[in-house]
Amino acid sequence: MNSVARSWTHDENGALIPSTSLAPHTFGSINRRTQSVLGQHASALAFPPSSSPELDTDKDGNVTAAGLRMPYPKGHAKNPHGIVYSAGELGFIHTGIESNRNGTLGGVPFRTLRLQPSRHNTTVVPDWAFMDLFSAPVVMPASARRIFAPNDSALGGRINVNGMVEPFADTGRHPQLSAVLERNLPVIAVLSGVPNPTETDPDRLVNAAEAKATAANIYHRKLATGGKNYGHPGVYDSPGEIAEIAGVADQGELSESILRSIASLITTRGSVFTIYTIGQSLDQTRSHDLRVTGEQRHRTVLEALRHLDPATGQATRIHFRKAGHTDLYP
Repeated sequence: MNSVARSWTHDENGALIPSTSLAPHTFGSINRRTQSVLGQHASALAFPPSSSPELDTDKDGNVTAAGLRMPYPKGHAKNPHGIVYSAGELGFIHTGIESNRNGTLGGVPFRTLRLQPSRHNTTVVPDWAFMDLFSAPVVMPASARRIFAPNDSALGGRINVNGMVEPFADTGRHPQLSAVLERNLPVIAVLSGVPNPTETDPDRLVNAAEAKATAANIYHRKLATGGKNYGHPGVYDSPGEIAEIAGVADQGELSESILRSIASLITTRGSVFTIYTIGQSLDQTRSHDLRVTGEQRHRTVLEALRHLDPATGQATRIHFRKAGHTDLYP
């Protein structure tokens, strides 16, 4: 069973019990802790040290186990297909009870992957960055599969959170503008109606006003209290980066449900682009003038697919697949 995790070797006051008094393990014994830390304010506890990942807390800073739940089984109304629906479900992964066989240092109790504003500085990779490494399957009717999922690597339509229209989006930075052009309706649509539970109302959903306010924060990159800018300034480099934005996941462990709901519906970049072409047939007159005798316009949608280069093993080979083609008429 390896050694005992440090989270199980503190007394009721949070003090570390000397290793000489520890048995090889404490299974079957009376719990040394006389009271649970749940509901207590994290700052009042003597563990974990400030350099370690902190315990999961609610919006008031009290220790909570809101994220430590079993997933719904297959067939349940909230999981009919028995699959992971969002990369944000990584936030349910418990990192607390882990053992270090070389000592008594273990995981932090009541600790899951944190999909909230990071407590560390920007030199530490935040937990939400892992979401960018995973994608979730898209469940859709078979009749629509040829349109929305023509191949196994296709993902359902996603909203690009890097949608700010520069330089027409901020009259503060560009006072010469008479109006602001904002394209945040797609983000509002994604946020509307997603779960946003509270302690007293576990079935609460994001209403229209909240969706509009949060979408504006995402669009203008308004940071939450303690939120930080990562990567390239002025843009989102990772979908999880919106965890640092006000109104998304800054109200404790329960608020991660918003990010969990939209994590697989947003993107910071796209692999599909459009090429417009115009072809003309010309006739040169005796006076050397050119006269257009016919014209055809086309719109072609291409998808860039990355493949491993067998020579290097790196995903540096890019192939293009025609996803659609349309004739355009004036």
